[in-house]
Amino acid sequence: MDSIFIFSGTTEGRELSSLLAERGYDCTVSVAT
Repeated sequence: MDSIFIFSGTTEGRELSSLLAERGYDCTVSVAT
């Protein structure tokens, strides 16, 4: 399984990680708020 680390804003990170998780990717998200 592929793993992705995302640096993003809060909303964008949540949306992107949800989309990728639905497609089977393991996501770690770091946000700056």
